[in-house]
Amino acid sequence: MKRKEGGPEGWSEQRLWRIVEQGADGEAISEGLAYARQGQTRRISFEGGRVEASVQGRRPRAYVTRFALPRFTHEQGERAVRALAEQARYAAMLLSGELPPDIEDLFAPLGLHVFPSGPDEPEISCTCKEEARWCKHAVCVAALLGERLAEDSFLILEMRGLPRESIVEGLREHRATGASGPQPAVSAHVSGLSDAQPVPLEDALEVFWRAPMAGA
Repeated sequence: MKRKEGGPEGWSEQRLWRIVEQGADGEAISEGLAYARQGQTRRISFEGGRVEASVQGRRPRAYVTRFALPRFTHEQGERAVRALAEQARYAAMLLSGELPPDIEDLFAPLGLHVFPSGPDEPEISCTCKEEARWCKHAVCVAALLGERLAEDSFLILEMRGLPRESIVEGLREHRATGASGPQPAVSAHVSGLSDAQPVPLEDALEVFWRAPMAGA
């Protein structure tokens, strides 16, 4: 863990840490944070929407700890991306690589949430076999995940089954097919206009969502 003291930084890390505090007891939090800050993690991976780490405890053999979130179904993912695409501010922030801090407000009416709704939702397993789900090794992994979220908040969406690439592609497809209706298979060639190179989407965010003027 890069940060050796102080509390969580960034809204996404703070939101995850509130869940940890609800699920783990004081001793597990204290020891888990110490493990994270002292570099007791031999290996950690953030792949396929799941976090897996080898955490070195007091015994010679490291414990394997896994942390994941239930993934959205395909239909839920489509509804989520559609809702994001229909809101200009959310779409613009996502396309510029930023996760809106109030994204839960958009997901709530869909019956979905991005961050865990409580300490019992994360799928946690650890080979330490402690009775508590939120053992000190799980706290250690959650602390490292929170630090990673502070650097890349999109990771929380990937854990729900929505990789960054899929979101961006979905936003672009929605704009191309939904905002102006179905496009003709063959379009007329207009000299001087049809030959012009299109402006990249990310370079035109300010005008991207403006509705066409009447009669245009």
